[in-house]
Amino acid sequence: MECGLKLPEDKIAAIINEYYPRYTALIRKIFKGKIIAHLRNAHPDLSGSVSAYNLSCFDLIGITIGSSIASFDEERFQNDFFAIANMMRDLCEEWSNRWYIGEVLFYDKRPITEEKLEGQSRCYDVLLNAVRRIDPSTYRGPDGIIIGSWNLGVEGVFAEVMNRPAEAIIREFFSSPRLKTAKREVVEVMIYPNATPAIIPERMWADMGVPSGAEREAYFTTASVSEVSEWYRGRIAGWTLVNENLFSEETEGFKVQTFLLKREDQGLYIFIVKNPHIPVKKTIIGMARGSWSLIKTCRPTMMREAREEERPVQVEPPFTYLPELGNGSVTFTVSPVDLEAIDYIEPLGRMNAPTGHVIPSEHGGFNLKDPSRKYPLRAPADGIIFEILYNPKYEDYQVRIAHSNTFVSIFGHLTGLSEKIKEALKKASKVYEDSYQVKIPVKAGEVIGTVGGHPERVVGFDWGVYDKNVTNKFINLKRYNGKFKHGTHFLPYCEESLRKEYLKRIPRKAEPRMGCFCYDKPGKLVGNWMLEEFKDKDPDAYWNAALSFAYDLFDPSRILIGIGGYIIEKPATYLVHGNTPDPADINKSYGAVIYYLEPYDTNPEAPRITLLVQMISEEKIKVEAFNGWVKNPRFT
Repeated sequence: MECGLKLPEDKIAAIINEYYPRYTALIRKIFKGKIIAHLRNAHPDLSGSVSAYNLSCFDLIGITIGSSIASFDEERFQNDFFAIANMMRDLCEEWSNRWYIGEVLFYDKRPITEEKLEGQSRCYDVLLNAVRRIDPSTYRGPDGIIIGSWNLGVEGVFAEVMNRPAEAIIREFFSSPRLKTAKREVVEVMIYPNATPAIIPERMWADMGVPSGAEREAYFTTASVSEVSEWYRGRIAGWTLVNENLFSEETEGFKVQTFLLKREDQGLYIFIVKNPHIPVKKTIIGMARGSWSLIKTCRPTMMREAREEERPVQVEPPFTYLPELGNGSVTFTVSPVDLEAIDYIEPLGRMNAPTGHVIPSEHGGFNLKDPSRKYPLRAPADGIIFEILYNPKYEDYQVRIAHSNTFVSIFGHLTGLSEKIKEALKKASKVYEDSYQVKIPVKAGEVIGTVGGHPERVVGFDWGVYDKNVTNKFINLKRYNGKFKHGTHFLPYCEESLRKEYLKRIPRKAEPRMGCFCYDKPGKLVGNWMLEEFKDKDPDAYWNAALSFAYDLFDPSRILIGIGGYIIEKPATYLVHGNTPDPADINKSYGAVIYYLEPYDTNPEAPRITLLVQMISEEKIKVEAFNGWVKNPRFT
């Protein structure tokens, strides 16, 4: 919703919520027809904002769907569309109305070229195929699509479809039945309740053993693998269950359930996957259908029978397996950036919520003398770049280098990539959204990218080192992913002369100079705590559901408490007023302990709070936060 009022959004919402019911009631007395509200860009990221408005007086809610043709990404667009449909369903169920697509906008700059026209056709084809997969009776829409030409008068912009190739795609959509054919309904009957249509990477289909010729559909759900599997077991009547398999790595939180079904000459293959390293943090349901001769061989790669030497090696991130690499640590002989570029080096254990870590970080890093300048970043030792992550919102890269199969460097907050890596990225396999699998050998000292150049966003870069021969002593190790389990600092692995130079640039004087991020002690308050209801290794637990009693990374005499957003309004890092009591001394016998907290360096605007905490067993605490400094607080 747009409005020219220069007011905070909550006040605008209050005004509009008062205005809408009053005037829509008057309009209904005068005019016949439907009353419509248009939300414009109803992206799921804005769901909190949208939910502030009372839409109960409207019959239909319109949204805008579109993209720049040049930057169109089919997989991302479809997943965003399905997420929007899910959000609109929830919104319309709350306000008892329905929704439609009130504006479609696929645009590009003039002049018009054949390539842009092909791109426009592709955009509409992807959108309309996604609409075909949405059941309006389940999603409360879309009840219609408006494709207009509002922009014909906008100088330099091309979006019109009349007499363009895209027009034929649009005409075909509106002249064909909305529902799928009966042939496909055999599969659609077996869609898990409230599962959201999804697009998954081609690599995942391949990993699950699905041939490219099969008819394929994928869905996201918040239910567990076990819940989904049990549901399907009760709904496969009429099919012959040929095979059922379960693959589970309980310590890694990875689980795959498969069903291979046959009916006459047709086959149906269902896989249900939970992988904690998939960014969407949901269970994936995949279904493939086709002739039995095509489907009968479907089976995940990790379950296939093979000679022992051919078995795929199951590796927990951040590690990988490359047969040409050995095992063990290496020595870093090259500084990733010139020594003159370094302002200071960060030890382990940074706590900087709300913008960053609630619990102490498992990696070190560098702060640059001039963050506005771009510096070349070099490989510190020979290795193979095996994965690159990209955050388009911040134009931020993460590069993962395997120096061996048990020793990895991860560089975060790169602002650019070398030409060699850019070229290799064009041919890379897209693993998940904004994550690419590559295989790029690099030598020590070779430039792999740039850091710096965006001081408004980041003043340095991260260098995480992960050694499988190092296992950190967290009390509940299963709660942590591989990075926390095996994270360490790069300092001990540097050759002697480089280590001496780095030590000069670490402000921390206490031992260990490289810092610490694992403070857990059995029976003591010190260390990390996580809400019970969060499953093992749930990434959200590190940021929102965590509570950490730790120490400043530069001056460990200062007690810090990191608090996630489930305990207070939003995550924050706090100093303990008076710097006492020391959480390393607190045990069950202490009873309730009061901490008066004041803002830490990273969030000076945070409000003062009182934290009341009590150990009720060696591995369980009770905690409550109060606004301001409260005298003699009690648990409510």
